[in-house]
Amino acid sequence: MKIIEQDFPTGSDFFTSIWKAQTWLNVLYLLISFPLGLIYFIFLVTGISLGFGLLITVFGIFILMGVLALVHLLARFEVSLTNSLLGFQIRPDIPRYEKSGFWKRFGELLRSPFTWKGFAFLFIRFPLGIFSFSLTIGLLSASLGLIAYPFLFRFQWYNWDWPGYYFGFIETIPGAVIVGLVGIILLYASLFVLNLLAWVSGIFAKALLGND
Repeated sequence: MKIIEQDFPTGSDFFTSIWKAQTWLNVLYLLISFPLGLIYFIFLVTGISLGFGLLITVFGIFILMGVLALVHLLARFEVSLTNSLLGFQIRPDIPRYEKSGFWKRFGELLRSPFTWKGFAFLFIRFPLGIFSFSLTIGLLSASLGLIAYPFLFRFQWYNWDWPGYYFGFIETIPGAVIVGLVGIILLYASLFVLNLLAWVSGIFAKALLGND
């Protein structure tokens, strides 16, 4: 089945995003960006530090070789993840290995642009993952919290004397309904922003890991 590449979100998508399956796949991609980025960061820092620390022995070279090989595998995994969740059609810029033997293969990994592009992508994935995860959780939590306000505003454990402490009318039913409507609008706006962020993430992956 042919995958239709995700388009840049436009104004017409503002009120339709919530009904599209692609929107929630985008949200899933943004949510898992942080744990994946953290795993990549720990792996890269640990592997590089250990490899260079043991470079005076043969073990350091083997460790660095393993790091480069795993960078290729993880970069290819990221391409598959971006294609399957974000709907892109990225063709990874994977070189053809023509030489056999440890040292020749090691040299090919060092000369391969895909190695260093993948390395950069995996490293940058960590700060981008923090930003994506934080923004996604923040926007969705704020939206759903406001939407739930008309149903829960009379419960002290939910209200926390805010915002009714500052805006007394919100403690009334009409005021609470207004808050809920604001939450619905914020949810639509949040999903639009998250779709845009997911699209930018896909373009970033395509720029670094694609061959076109």
